[in-house]
Amino acid sequence: MAKFGVSFFDRESFVAQNQGPTIVHKVMQLNQSTRNALVKKKCIELIPIMYENIKHVFSRDRNLLEGAITGIINYIKLPNNKDRGQGFLSIGRMASIVDRDIFQRHVDSIQVLIQQEIEPPAAGKNGHIVPVANLDSLTCLK
Repeated sequence: MAKFGVSFFDRESFVAQNQGPTIVHKVMQLNQSTRNALVKKKCIELIPIMYENIKHVFSRDRNLLEGAITGIINYIKLPNNKDRGQGFLSIGRMASIVDRDIFQRHVDSIQVLIQQEIEPPAAGKNGHIVPVANLDSLTCLK
């Protein structure tokens, strides 16, 4: 029986064991299908949390983990995405918790995204240089 204060995603809980796959698939499906920026951002934020707490779902299906990492990368690449920072935070967190051999396949594309994000911008119309667009991208380098 669950105690008070136990996480919803407690590895031993009935919900995590039996509803974990449903939760992960619903979040992944919602991330792919929604056009709502806030919903997409929250899905991207949930991916590392789900991986940490119901890892068994991802370990049963390697394609699901690949899809999760690719989903975060695609989120960062979205044109006019003002919340790319959440994507960088999520991908940085995934880098620290996912097996190295799985994550290694994505390192080149992530490095390109970081480089694009921190590249010094050109001077604006009035000659002032605009600061780096998103410092969250630097968290991926940790």
